[in-house]
Amino acid sequence: MRITGIVLILNAMLVGCRGPGSYCDTGDECDSGNCSIDDHVCCDVTCDEVCFSCRLPGREGTCTPIPDGTPDMQSGEGLVPVHGMWG
Repeated sequence: MRITGIVLILNAMLVGCRGPGSYCDTGDECDSGNCSIDDHVCCDVTCDEVCFSCRLPGREGTCTPIPDGTPDMQSGEGLVPVHGMWG
């Protein structure tokens, strides 16, 4: 019984054990294998396109287009997309 528990722990460490929307630094930490570097959350896909995020409220862990007028979540300064780019 004890060996089985150790094997399960090692498998979780090797495969990744964090679900969508969980904090991460690398894809190895996520069940999906995808960590959104800008958002630092496990995501369903790589999600590295401009004006997409994996941490929009209610959509954490899902790569979603950022609606126009959404405050810039990186700086917290209330910036909005300008010509398709976050400034």
